[in-house]
Amino acid sequence: MNILVPHTWLKDHLDTQADPETIQNQLSLCGPSVERIYDRQGDSVYDIEVTTNRVDSMSVRGIAREAAVILDNAGFPSELKTLTLTDALPAADTETLPLPVIDNSSQLCHRITAVILSNVQHPATPEWMSTRLQQVELNVKDVIIDITNYLSHDLGHPCHAFDYEKIMALGGEIHVREAEAGMPFTTLDGASYETVGGEVVFTNADGTIIDIPGIMGTANTAVNDTTQNVLFWIESIPHEKIRFTSMTHALRTPAAQLNERALDHNLAREVMLRGIELFTELTGATQASTVYDEVIVPSNNKTLPFAPSEVERYLGIELPASEITTILTQLGCQVTESSAQELLITIPSFRTDLSMSADIVEEVARIYGYHNLPSRLMDTAIPTHKPVGDNFTLETKLKHVLAALGYQELYTYSMVGTELLERWNLDPAEHQQIRNPLTSDMEYMRQYVLPSHAEETVHFLEHSAARGTFELANIYLPQEGTLPDEHLVLTVLDTDFRQLRATLDFLANELYINDFSVEKPNDDTKKDRNTGRIFSSYGIITHKDRVLGSIGYLPEGKVGFELHWRSLLEVSQRWPEYHPVPKTAPYYEDWTLVLPNATPVGEIITALKSLDATVSTVELRDQFENNWTFRLTFWDTNEQFSSERAQVFKEKAVKSLQTLGVTLQ
Repeated sequence: MNILVPHTWLKDHLDTQADPETIQNQLSLCGPSVERIYDRQGDSVYDIEVTTNRVDSMSVRGIAREAAVILDNAGFPSELKTLTLTDALPAADTETLPLPVIDNSSQLCHRITAVILSNVQHPATPEWMSTRLQQVELNVKDVIIDITNYLSHDLGHPCHAFDYEKIMALGGEIHVREAEAGMPFTTLDGASYETVGGEVVFTNADGTIIDIPGIMGTANTAVNDTTQNVLFWIESIPHEKIRFTSMTHALRTPAAQLNERALDHNLAREVMLRGIELFTELTGATQASTVYDEVIVPSNNKTLPFAPSEVERYLGIELPASEITTILTQLGCQVTESSAQELLITIPSFRTDLSMSADIVEEVARIYGYHNLPSRLMDTAIPTHKPVGDNFTLETKLKHVLAALGYQELYTYSMVGTELLERWNLDPAEHQQIRNPLTSDMEYMRQYVLPSHAEETVHFLEHSAARGTFELANIYLPQEGTLPDEHLVLTVLDTDFRQLRATLDFLANELYINDFSVEKPNDDTKKDRNTGRIFSSYGIITHKDRVLGSIGYLPEGKVGFELHWRSLLEVSQRWPEYHPVPKTAPYYEDWTLVLPNATPVGEIITALKSLDATVSTVELRDQFENNWTFRLTFWDTNEQFSSERAQVFKEKAVKSLQTLGVTLQ
């Protein structure tokens, strides 16, 4: 996730004399990466990439906190400024407006902080605020909305402003509940939705949704230019619930992208205090109620034992415990010495990414400076084991071979929809369903690559001179009570079966797979998963007793095969088998056979090779109408093969082929 931070806004929180280029360089070396600096409205604006686990840095103050530590350790004196806020949440001298009745749930909302601000005016948003909002690409709207957007970007916790009169007109109650399926709501932008069930929503006593908390407000409680009283509100919804609701309804708001990353709800206090100040200063508002602050699930700071020797073990450098303590203290941790060999580190609540010793080592490393680490190998053995089911060298080789044969590699989505599955006579119920799909055509994890690949191939080949297409991708086989089992599958599509069959033979030769064949399935053969489901007419690709995949005809004149990668790895070899040079020479004969219509040529080749051990190869040489010419290679390594032996074999072959309706010309 990227965040935009103007330099002058950063200086509100950071006391430093470092110029923008220095800040960019040092931050990028040791913390969030400053990808570029824009010149906007006379100010330098940093475009900063923040990793998703560092939600504490997704605000101006969060970046300032990082910059203060990094710059100071790099020799540029810097300090994080203290927020000038009152020590405690303020209370109104006289409560003039009652707070709504709040019915919370400990499982659905961990904290609620709220206050009523009355007599709100609607002046134009001040220039300093509108300029900053424009610099970070936020729209300038009504001053009330602009204040909430500013606070969220400044301090890193979203907040919301309700129209107080609208809340009271709807019953004056706010119930935190889990939505049932089919509950309608309309968001601030006028779009209408229905809940699918399981979303966290705010409703009134009658069950009408009045807010989608942590994501977006609803139209029935939204502020406008006539709003006089504001209910200023901050909530903390479990991050997994925010993610579920946001993805289910495609509501990818800035608030959702922050809240779904497990924000520290202790930030609510700072945002509330600063919000009251801004509303009072910019809108002339008056605090009309006590500040409601209900903390149901407190943030308990984690304490980790840490041995300073871990730094040397991981990084190859020896740092004194005092230096490690200084770095961690600057980052907001509390460090105490439990023994001569161990420190106790209390993690601040906003650093949800720190959970084990390796995380502490990483923090020390980046502040010390990765570029300052010694450039020598550590004293650990390089692992030599290889993961099962992977062979990247072979993957690369096969892709280059297929590309050289005229095939084009395609990449298709692993998710498929009901319409595609039914079009290929596949049952969606047998596939792993995605709980919150982005679109209806990405509802299931595919069990076969061919359907989605073939759909894309149809459009691709219309505008390409490629012979066919191929893809090496995962399929996902459902497993009870756990994640699907992922299998790599090599898929190849063509428009001509003979070409495809030749490609299959070529790949087998490249992998040095012996005893490779294509069998017609029957009740006695071991069947592949694809039997009768993908292909209209097909064969099973086998190696001895192992099924490697399937080959056959597809809709719209296509032909293709799928090979299971794990099986290929088990039967393939890096080098061909060694055979001593024989003392005899091969003997060749060309036979022209008359085949009945629709006779599989592969069956004829298999039948000829199986008749005698001296038949080394059978190659298709030519074809005209029903006349097919094959070249047979005979090779006896013990004695020279003769024409007389070939004649005996021919007579034997003629009798065998007659059972298939084949005659010799």
